[in-house]
Amino acid sequence: MITAITSNANTKAAQVDEKFGRCAYFALHNHATGETEFIDNPHKNNKGGVGSSVVEMLANREVTQIVAIEFGPKAKNLLEKLSIQMIVPENKQITIEEIIAKIK
Repeated sequence: MITAITSNANTKAAQVDEKFGRCAYFALHNHATGETEFIDNPHKNNKGGVGSSVVEMLANREVTQIVAIEFGPKAKNLLEKLSIQMIVPENKQITIEEIIAKIK
């Protein structure tokens, strides 16, 4: 299982980015290996269709759940169709490291 977490920097000390489609980075945590990889969001500056493009990119990386503060309506619909779980943390100031500890 792989969890994608929106991140405002490429470090585990970073906070969850509020924007799903336009976040700066994604932290991809692989539950089988325990490794976390940070990837730049190549779609963050696109003019339109950002949410759908990001969902497709993450689905191609076999992501099964996504942690973000907000999901747009188009992204939500596509995530539901692909059976990718959406998780919205109660604490909006939570770090990537804290999320990984909670989802283990």
